[in-house]
Amino acid sequence: MKKIPNEFIGSLAGWFGYHQGIAIKTGKKLTRSQMDLAITIGCNQPDKIRILFVSKMPEVKSQMLSKVMDQAGFNFGDAYGLCLGYGIYILKGGKGDSRVLAHELTHTLQFERLKSARAFLLTYVNQYILFGYKDMPLEKEARTNEKLGPRMLDR
Repeated sequence: MKKIPNEFIGSLAGWFGYHQGIAIKTGKKLTRSQMDLAITIGCNQPDKIRILFVSKMPEVKSQMLSKVMDQAGFNFGDAYGLCLGYGIYILKGGKGDSRVLAHELTHTLQFERLKSARAFLLTYVNQYILFGYKDMPLEKEARTNEKLGPRMLDR
């Protein structure tokens, strides 16, 4: 397996933390039904989660980080949702917002399990390299929980 450069994970963790902070400061608290969904998924601190609806996902400004992400096939710009710990970005007018939210709340749960942005990112990137996006365990778990969104929120 390829060794992931420390500067890549460090730079990605910095980007993660910066954009998580924006979402936490300016995002909306979960509604009661969204809070119930987060609890059902297993999130430990759903009261910390904020959702920020955006017209496009945050961009990576670092040339080094952008280059490595492009080479690895990471492209947040195509995503309907993006979990950055307790900050969740959701594309305005995205398809199936309740499914997207359930998916991203699962990533918040994973973030809580791994106890830090760095550990979450290292695990995510390693799984991406080993299994590919479709087959990586973190994404499989998130896709499994997607069905909870419509079941709990689209009544």
